Order: sequence, then C-alpha cells, then structure tokens
Amino acid sequence: MKRLIVPIIMAAVLVAGCKKTPTEVRVTGISLSDEAVQIVAGKTITLEATLEPSDATETTLLFSSNNLGVATVVSDGLTGTVTAVSPGEATITVSTISGSAFKNCAVTVVSDITNIGSPETANCYIITEPGVFGFKPFKGNSTTLVGNVSSVSVLWETVNSETAPASGTVITEPRYKDGMVAFKVPDNVVPGNALIAALDDKEKILWSWHIWVTGERVGEVTMANNAGIFMDRNVGAIGNTPGDARCNGMMYQWGRKDPFMGCVRYGRPLGRYAATAEPEESVPAGATLTIEYTIAHPTAWGLRDEKNCDWLSTGDYTTDGVRWAQNTAGKTIYDPCPAGWQIPSNSGIWNTAGLGNFFTGDVVYDLENFGIVIGKPYCEPDSWWPAAGELANDGIRGADDYLPGVYGVYWTGATTGMGGGVNNAGRDFMFSLKSKTVHQGNNDYKQFGHPVRCRKVDSND
Repeated sequence: MKRLIVPIIMAAVLVAGCKKTPTEVRVTGISLSDEAVQIVAGKTITLEATLEPSDATETTLLFSSNNLGVATVVSDGLTGTVTAVSPGEATITVSTISGSAFKNCAVTVVSDITNIGSPETANCYIITEPGVFGFKPFKGNSTTLVGNVSSVSVLWETVNSETAPASGTVITEPRYKDGMVAFKVPDNVVPGNALIAALDDKEKILWSWHIWVTGERVGEVTMANNAGIFMDRNVGAIGNTPGDARCNGMMYQWGRKDPFMGCVRYGRPLGRYAATAEPEESVPAGATLTIEYTIAHPTAWGLRDEKNCDWLSTGDYTTDGVRWAQNTAGKTIYDPCPAGWQIPSNSGIWNTAGLGNFFTGDVVYDLENFGIVIGKPYCEPDSWWPAAGELANDGIRGADDYLPGVYGVYWTGATTGMGGGVNNAGRDFMFSLKSKTVHQGNNDYKQFGHPVRCRKVDSND
C-alpha cells in the first residue's frame, strides 16, 4: 500500500499544473445612460455606464469633465454623478484606464433663473407663480444696458394694506447672477408689489424695476369701436374686486417709471399702503430734481414747480410732452406698463368707445363700493374702475371733491397746455361719484400722482 502514495501525489501535481491562468478581457465599447443632457444649474444627474463585452474584466472607469466651471463629475465604479455648476456647455468623458474605449456625454447647463425679460423688456414685470426669476439689466422697454451692475437690492415691498409685510414676503433673495437681476418668489405666493434696483460698485442706483406679483392672470377688457384693449385692473392692484382698496393699485407722477404707494382706504382718515421701507424725502422742483435724479432716487417724490406745475422744472412755464408719449419706436423707456402693454396714448380712447367728453350715460356709479362699472355698449366684459383718489403736492389730495372713494383719475401719455404753459399738463380720464360724471379729456398737473390702467400694445386707439 505504501507504494501507491507516490503515484497518487504525482498525479495530483500533474492535474494542478494543467489549470490555465485567467485571460484578461478588455473593454471594446462603452454605452451611457445619456449621451446628451440639459441640467439646471445647481442640480445633479447620474450617468450609468455599460461595458462591452459583458464579460470584460477591465471594470475600472475614469469620469472627467473638460469644463469644471460648467459641470463636475464624481465617479463610483460604473456610475458618475454630474453636478451642474453654471450655464454653459461641457463634455463628460468616460474611459477605461487602458484607453481601450471611451464615450462622451454632452452636457448643457441652463440657468436656474426664469428669464422674464425676454423677448420684451419693461419697467414692470408681472409674476403669477413661485420660482426664481430674472431679467437682463436693460433700461425699460429698450435694449440699452444700465451700466456695470455690482449688486441688486429690494428697495421696498407692500401688500397694499395699512400693515407693512415682513421683508421677503413678496420677493426675496435679490442677486445679480448669470448677467441677470434675479429674485425669488416664495412657494406661498403673497400678492403684492416690490421695487428692485441694480446698483454700481459705489451703491448708486442705476435703474429700478417694479415687480408686480399678482398670483393670477391679469384679464383683458375690449373697448367698443376698436378703441383698444385694456387691463381689467390698475397697475399694482391686488385683484379687481369692487370695494377692496387693495385694487386701487400704485400711483405715478406723469412721465416717471417708478410707482408710489396708493391710497389704503376710501374717505378719511387719509392713508397710504404701508411698505417695508420709508421713501426718501420729497424733493423740490428745480436744479436738483432732474430725470437723472429720479432714476438714482426712485422713491423720492417730486414737488411741484410753481411755474410749469410739473415735478420736472424747466425754469419757465413749459415742459416736455415726450416722457410717456409713444412714437414710431414704440414705448418710451419711462413707460411704467408691463411687457405687451403701454400707457394709453391719449384720452380719445374712451371717446371712440362711446363715452363723450362729459358723459352722464350708462355708467354704473357704485357709491357703496367707491367706483364705476363700465360695461356694454362701451366695453366687454364689464370693467371696474375704483375711485382711487390722487396725490397732490406732498400727500393725498384731501378736499371733499377729490377724496379716495369720490374721485377717480387715470393718466394717459398725452399732454396739453394749461395755465399759459406748453405741454405742462397731462391728459387723463376722470370721473366723479359726487357729480356722477365722466370726463375723458381732463387736464391735470404732471406733478400729481394718479393710477395707471394700461392698454395692450398694437390694439387700436
């Protein structure tokens, strides 16, 4: 029996010596879960690689980006996590260590900011939903940049009530990003208004824009006889419910792009909407109060020049008539209406629709809700016009005939002479609940503050 041991051991050794060393199977091809992707800045995606052949023994892959400023990638075996950094294009390359195979994925990173300034720019932007929004810093209604923007600031917010909201209620997170003036509307949208400004490196305001958060679509009212299409509410209004003073909206001095607080109630005591910040002190008309000054100080109210009754002094009894006037180039850079809308070019719109110069016809004078309803045959659907009062000199005009709830007056872009001046008065649409009259060709001092009801661009007037 002992002699059998040696042959058995030798046989075992021979069998063991016949086993083959494993053969390396190289990767000949790589496929990816995506070969071209678009990612929002700040977001991530996962790329998954599949090797060919399936029994390849080379399973370590390299993931790389050719533009780390746009997209980065971190690998984990056959998976890579791509992070979008900033808008632009990058190529993610997946390859074997040996270089036997590779595959590219084209990555396009887009801004996380919804551009509301394209295709049209404006001095006022309507927002109806939550999100991050922005626009290139163009002067309103133009393609002229405001200058070198260093920072962005929210100057004020209001919810059209006598109580000021907390900062960040209407819009928040102002910043200059991706070449845009950007901000966020919180998930719980609170209708209101805000003024946002672009500043240079010395904190000088280069331009400012009105952000009008409506939370709903702004409706349209079609005037009779092709007289045009109007908004169903005033600029800056929260809704268009009769009797609700939040519907008064914002006030404007003639020819200025930036809004001022509207009247918070009808009748007395007089009061205006509360905001998160107080306005600058009023400025007397004269050498200081120029258009350039109002751009750099958009919350400063301009007092009346005693000669031309304008906030913009010329040294005599005349003023210009072009700050809001439409021309062949379209809206002026000071027109306060949102994209697609403009200041009514003249007061004849209402006359064309059938409301005469002094009109006492089929208009509903709603004394209980402090406004008028204009309906058929002059427009469709019915349109609510609150008696929002007016601002005069340095506050609300408080005489009984001009109180909020009694007197309503709306600017147009037209001008006329009054009191010996040339173009020193703005033309407007006025009504009185006290006398129950509508005057569609009224004249008023340009220094006064009135609401604005915008007309759709290219609708007849």
